[in-house]
Amino acid sequence: MTVSPVSADAEKGKTLQFTAEVQGVGGYSASVVWKVSGANSANTRIDENGLLSVAADETAESIIVTAVSSDDPEKSASVTVSVLAASGDDTPENGGGLPGWAIALIAAGACLVAAAVAVSVYFIVKKFEK
Repeated sequence: MTVSPVSADAEKGKTLQFTAEVQGVGGYSASVVWKVSGANSANTRIDENGLLSVAADETAESIIVTAVSSDDPEKSASVTVSVLAASGDDTPENGGGLPGWAIALIAAGACLVAAAVAVSVYFIVKKFEK
């Protein structure tokens, strides 16, 4: 049995589709039962079609998605999913939730302040050299 994707990142508040391929000899069912473990939010779940929904309030850094064979519960495959902050979350990982243009303006302002300080120091030093 294999699960795709074999590794994944999932953003909080988003969904991610998984598929399972069951292989065997003779008559066997290709159906699986999906399970998710390691989640801290009761709202993080996976449906019978392999659609993972990561809750917006999920606090786990990673969760495990497992497909278990309906015919043989001893046969399964798992994938570890890294849980990422949602776009726009107020977290250090994404700039505190600020858009890129705001971060650029802050950086430009910091550069202007640094330049003004450097010019002031230059003129103070020149004044004392006389």
